[in-house]
Amino acid sequence: MNKRTLLLLSVLIGLGTSALGHHSGASGESIRIEGVVTAVRMVNPHAQIIVEVATETGEQEEWTVTGAPPVELRYLGWTSATVPVGERIRVLGRPAGLGERIMDLDTLEFEDGRVLVASLPLSLQPGLTRKIR
Repeated sequence: MNKRTLLLLSVLIGLGTSALGHHSGASGESIRIEGVVTAVRMVNPHAQIIVEVATETGEQEEWTVTGAPPVELRYLGWTSATVPVGERIRVLGRPAGLGERIMDLDTLEFEDGRVLVASLPLSLQPGLTRKIR
């Protein structure tokens, strides 16, 4: 194996493990939070919803809920106004593995019972081609 091939292989492995670490989550267990939306950011690489959550002791904690990329959310009909600031929401997701009080969004529920999904099915995700059998 020549030096160039070895260097390329090292870079690819490094990129792959970096992306895996970022997207793997701290655990597969779901968590649920409930609180008030304080900000919505439709930014790359992942949209963010900032939620103020009351702890059992009554103190307020700020949670960052990361969603799909804005382009994917727009495809699902989301805009920056879909989740209004000041709205009380319930969020189901997984620890993002990026630190405390950061989670990946699976579903979001409003007080009136409306539920929003946060990502496209795998078969519709951009750049993904697969044969359905």
